[in-house]
Amino acid sequence: MEKDLTLLEKYISRADALSWRIIDGETVILSEGKYLHILNRLATQIWESADGKTRLRDIVSRICERFEVDWDTAQHDVMIFIPQLQTKELIIITQDKDEELDG
Repeated sequence: MEKDLTLLEKYISRADALSWRIIDGETVILSEGKYLHILNRLATQIWESADGKTRLRDIVSRICERFEVDWDTAQHDVMIFIPQLQTKELIIITQDKDEELDG
């Protein structure tokens, strides 16, 4: 639980070198390795919010409003999905807004 609270204070941004589009409310991503990823509407909300300026906590709030779900449900979904995006190298998690990462 403490890990979730810490993660909620961080920012996410989309990784570079990705091609993506939103089609009928769902996101289609082509990653560098030519892998195709398709995100449902809820995942698309997270993806669109991955601007490096929005805390995960605020993304959870947006999901609550848009999909009319309670905080715990939205937080659970985000906490499951974010590590999946990170493992696939589609997002970058940072401590600060627009933090530049050393490559």
